[in-house]
Amino acid sequence: MTTPQSPIKSVEVREVREAFERWRSSKKQGREPIPPKLWRMSARLCETYSINQVARCLGLNYTALKVEVSRRRHRGHPKSTFVEVPPGSVLAENIPGSSAVEYVVEAPDSRDGSARIHVRGANVLEVAALVRALRGNGEAA
Repeated sequence: MTTPQSPIKSVEVREVREAFERWRSSKKQGREPIPPKLWRMSARLCETYSINQVARCLGLNYTALKVEVSRRRHRGHPKSTFVEVPPGSVLAENIPGSSAVEYVVEAPDSRDGSARIHVRGANVLEVAALVRALRGNGEAA
């Protein structure tokens, strides 16, 4: 199988595409699993380019690449645990605002259900900033 012409013109993409071509031409069986090194290289490209672009350039299944990228992103992150910051504690003093308002932030987690965070003494803008930070983007909600 030949890979489509790449719309991405970079040395890094070309090197990964050539590595895939060498592997594909040296396979003994028709449906041999992709080596972990090639998955790592492909996932690394997805830090710069979209999963769709990388999948098309390398002739990979989009869904398989998306699963691999997701797995690698979550690999280094330990499982979240509940942490309570009681009012009056040193940590709570660093949270601006002295309101008795409490917020509960629930975020779906693809690994094991959902995460729940209780926040006291913060204003709406601070909670929104927390949500953005947890989602991993700096954009406004």
